[in-house]
Amino acid sequence: MSRLESFIRRLTAQRDILDQVCAQVATIEGPVLELGLGNGRTFHHLRERLPGRRIVA
Repeated sequence: MSRLESFIRRLTAQRDILDQVCAQVATIEGPVLELGLGNGRTFHHLRERLPGRRIVA
């Protein structure tokens, strides 16, 4: 597997996990805690998937 394919696979897995978590978290009230903020990719994805929710990074 090339380094590019490995990178794409890792980011695809990250997105898929975040989407699954967002679906579960959407039914729970309160702020969302996001750990491991690097360059904001995860935070931005959560912001789009959970509009109106407070996200603490």
